[in-house]
Formats: sequence, C-alpha cells, structure tokens
Amino acid sequence: MAKVDFKKIIEWLARILRCPICGHRYNLEQTQIIDSKEAKPSMGANLLVHTDCERCRSSVVFSIA
Repeated sequence: MAKVDFKKIIEWLARILRCPICGHRYNLEQTQIIDSKEAKPSMGANLLVHTDCERCRSSVVFSIA
C-alpha cells in the first residue's frame, strides 16, 4: 500500500471544510497537522488537525482516522 500523503489530505480538507460558527471556508495556510501516526499499511493513518477561521477567529481541532 502507498504511503499516506498528508499534504494532499490537508489540501482536500481545506477545500471542503467550513467554520461551524460562521460558515467561512478554511484557509490552507491556517490548517496544520498537530500529530500523525501511520498504522499498519492496511489500516491507514490517524491525523490530529488544527485550524483557525480567518473571519471569526474561532479554532477547531479534529481527528481523522
């Protein structure tokens, strides 16, 4: 199985995610991987992601497994 491309995942997330407070689309430069762990190749990876909204300045941390 191919290695997980975290940069592509962040680019994809920045395009689809919106702030739950004001609905503004997140900026790629504001989105950061806080922690990442690649499990066994058949299991994929786990990501902990942080982002700030440019409009209302709220912060969101979420996990992707």
